[in-house]
Amino acid sequence: MDLIILSFFEDFGFILKIFFLLFIITFVRTRITHNFFALTLITIGAVFLIFFYWPIFGTAYLFYILLTIGVSGVLVDIFFVTMNHGPKDMLDKMPGKKQAEMQQQRMQQQRSQQKQGR
Repeated sequence: MDLIILSFFEDFGFILKIFFLLFIITFVRTRITHNFFALTLITIGAVFLIFFYWPIFGTAYLFYILLTIGVSGVLVDIFFVTMNHGPKDMLDKMPGKKQAEMQQQRMQQQRSQQKQGR
């Protein structure tokens, strides 16, 4: 049982190293063009950060991932999940509230005319 748990953490560490390598590649490629200098920086960065200084940068990268996932989760909750307001509430908050009220009255009149026509 202990071997299964330890192998799970080893696999998780390996997967985290792969994602960190992808992070290094995208970070260098977005800031430097695709040339030999970028390839050199990726290689040096991967060797030093993953193989020599992994306990420091691995922990920092793990906290970075958890922080970004947490912040994005909170933003999703704020902007998408808690939007239970209907269109009437949104129209009341618009700068042209008077125009919105007039448009809403027109829509109600059209609906009543459609119901009478049936």
